[in-house]
Amino acid sequence: MHKIAIIGLDGCLGSTFLGLQDLLSLANRAIAQAQSTHETDPSNDLNNFSFLTASLTGQAFEVGANLRFDVETSLEEITICDAVIIPSFSPMPNGKPPDMSVHAATAAWLRRHHPAAFLCALLAEQPMGFYPPASLIRDAERRGIAVRPVDIAASHRSE
Repeated sequence: MHKIAIIGLDGCLGSTFLGLQDLLSLANRAIAQAQSTHETDPSNDLNNFSFLTASLTGQAFEVGANLRFDVETSLEEITICDAVIIPSFSPMPNGKPPDMSVHAATAAWLRRHHPAAFLCALLAEQPMGFYPPASLIRDAERRGIAVRPVDIAASHRSE
């Protein structure tokens, strides 16, 4: 079973946070239903997943209009997960961007607990403008992450 963490941070879009929960619940039900109708089919390779909601501290987080959303746990209590989803942020009512310190704390958690995935995510977003890929790779190697060179023969595409 795959485990997905939805991370709610102060200032994130509440509608996106709730929408992700609804979407994942519906997808899980559809997968379970498909599995029940194909129980005797040995080629059935569908996998269910679980998801949980979290915040930096495990406390409810605040979105615009002073709405608060409860979560199940804190980032520190998540030991293993297969995917992390963080809803986007909306500007403050005065038009200014939200407080980015929550991004820094979340990035630090991701970097510490999932360093290879963190590196892949940063490399996938190039060009970012501040850290060139070579710097990211050198930093990852200093932290003990094995980085292999690009090899077109070893890459594959699922169809």
